[in-house]
Amino acid sequence: MKPTSKVLLIHLLAASMALALIACLYTKHDIHVTLDIRHIQDTATSIEDVVSGEKQLDDIEKRKGSSLDVALRYRLAALFDPATTCRADDDDKFVRIPNLTPALKTAIENRRNRYEKIRGYKSVGAIGENNRALVEVRSSPILKNEEEKKNIENLVKDENADRTTIYREIATQNKATGSEEMAKIRQTWARVHREKSEKGDWVQAPSDEAAHAAFMESAFAKNLDTKPKPGEWVQAP
Repeated sequence: MKPTSKVLLIHLLAASMALALIACLYTKHDIHVTLDIRHIQDTATSIEDVVSGEKQLDDIEKRKGSSLDVALRYRLAALFDPATTCRADDDDKFVRIPNLTPALKTAIENRRNRYEKIRGYKSVGAIGENNRALVEVRSSPILKNEEEKKNIENLVKDENADRTTIYREIATQNKATGSEEMAKIRQTWARVHREKSEKGDWVQAPSDEAAHAAFMESAFAKNLDTKPKPGEWVQAP
């Protein structure tokens, strides 16, 4: 290759990179919406796997490098596709693996320690998963015992406090603290809870119209004997 050809190639590559950066600054792409949901769902699944005991907390730390690898591949591809650079920036915004802050770590460990109790009360119908990604006291014969009822109510209160801490920490890390973004995080997390539910568990269908439509297309809903209305409670198949 002649020297002039090399210089021309270098200039072309530099121009491509500059155009890619400009495109990200002045162009808004709809693709980030899909990435947001995918990343939040990955994060929710990772954390819930730890809470249920399927994985250890250290496993979250071990996976941190994967997101950086994805972003690097995006940026290399962005030399020839400006939109790819924007996807890389969105990939950084909605991290898959959370930074385990002290508050986040404590909340996860608290939930892990009470998981078996929650699981036990779910199995008798005393606790259900609502569509806001929180647990809720349900009607059950066991609640006739006032002392037992109080224990369950306190358990639900503590569980929801830790869940709220987790959602807030993830929202802050992803710069997604707006009301709409927070609602999306909760809807996505609620879907993970539904998918992890066991047969007979009480779960609440989404109330949001779009979320409910997506729910009705899920494998979970298709395995139900009925077609629940928005916000209706059903038992997991």
